[in-house]
Amino acid sequence: MNPVVQIENLNQYYQEGNYIKQTLFDINLKIYPQEFVILTGESGSGKTTLLSLIGCLRSVREGSLKVLGYELNGASEIERMKLRRRVGYVFQHFNLLDFMTVQQNVMISLEMQDDFVPKEALLRSQEMVAAVGLSKYMNAYPRELSGGQKQRVAIARALVHRPPLLLADEPTASLDRRTGQEVIELIIDLAKQEGSAVLLVTHNSRIFGTADRIIRMEDGKLEVGYQDQLSIVLPALTDKQLLDLIPHLRTANYQPGETIIRQGDMARNFYILVEGEVEVIKENTETDFTLLKKLNPNTYFGEIGLMHGSKHTATVRSSSHTNSKVITIDQEIFRQMTESSQMTYAMLNHKALEILAENTYNPNLLENQFNPDAPLNILSFKPGDAIIRQGEIVNGFYGIMEGMVEVLQEDLDGKPVHLKTLGRANYFGKVSLPEGKPSQETVRAAGDSEVKLMVINPMIFKLMMLEAGLLESLRLK
Repeated sequence: MNPVVQIENLNQYYQEGNYIKQTLFDINLKIYPQEFVILTGESGSGKTTLLSLIGCLRSVREGSLKVLGYELNGASEIERMKLRRRVGYVFQHFNLLDFMTVQQNVMISLEMQDDFVPKEALLRSQEMVAAVGLSKYMNAYPRELSGGQKQRVAIARALVHRPPLLLADEPTASLDRRTGQEVIELIIDLAKQEGSAVLLVTHNSRIFGTADRIIRMEDGKLEVGYQDQLSIVLPALTDKQLLDLIPHLRTANYQPGETIIRQGDMARNFYILVEGEVEVIKENTETDFTLLKKLNPNTYFGEIGLMHGSKHTATVRSSSHTNSKVITIDQEIFRQMTESSQMTYAMLNHKALEILAENTYNPNLLENQFNPDAPLNILSFKPGDAIIRQGEIVNGFYGIMEGMVEVLQEDLDGKPVHLKTLGRANYFGKVSLPEGKPSQETVRAAGDSEVKLMVINPMIFKLMMLEAGLLESLRLK
């Protein structure tokens, strides 16, 4: 699979008079088709500079930057302009044309394409306006819209020509929190439908769980966003526990086909995959093996041996077609981490048992039925399955471990209205359940997503939050 963005040893400078300052240092990055990558970092760290280079808005000074297979170092303005037409852009300031209607603002992206056909473009632009929920504003002008509605128009304009790459620079910066969350969900949903890769610059940590990968810019250099990455893979850890863990983390890079852990060796480390793809294989003999599964970023391995004090039950190696990068946690730090977070221990232990059950074909190792008296349950749901129904009493606090869920609410006619979509590391449910209040919403597994949830007994959750000093600040859904 060829990357839509491929950057190697990129350095960038800007000049004011005789003064030259370097703004980007040795940037190396690949973004693949349909991948959702978040770029985060402090103001002035170089995020917007990198985004503008990828978006063909500036000339590359040093190194290689390829977008959709075209080298931008040395490209002329005309060449960059042609490439810009194939990329989608969403900015924080909307950039709509005030003298055009909503439909016309969206259609203008199609008018710049070489294959522009007026009749088809009209229908396509109307479809996209409807897709962002603004059908009744089709002929309205930007001055008649709210900030959130303007950003929806900008999203439709960015995706109407089905770009293979969408760039979004702080698209929620000028919106309130709720509207901003809705805009991010819309970008994710529509980009998936249109098959676009997404590079999104944001400080909104609540959406980190929806990303395939998080990268952080610090002083013009790309770094692994340790805290952000860990919050996705180990969502039960508190901010303090994450910060305590970070100084002990290490990264390691592996070449295609290189072994990371070998079956039969004593477990020494816990691994979190942040880039690339790895294969988990069962070695039957020296020359014969069985491929058990492939793992993508934001997954982990090595926990079975550490949790059970045993040898590795399988070999894990970098896939033959890609380099891989992992975060490693040694066994002593892993032990401290699981002792400090009962929820994390329960999640990892359940996953270990699940893998053992798969490999031994013994499902009795797992209990996948809800027990309201248990401190924690881990349940799976198929696409479309209802998790909480509107009007029912909520009997747990739910954390999303895998997949996506939809939150719906019935209107006056009893028809379901989509409110939002939640991804990994998000949560829903109520903490103060003894009141016995029914749910005001229906929550179900998204139509194309298998979902795994961590369901915590509400009283246990309250105690844990009180111990962590987080109960008052927790934002309930």
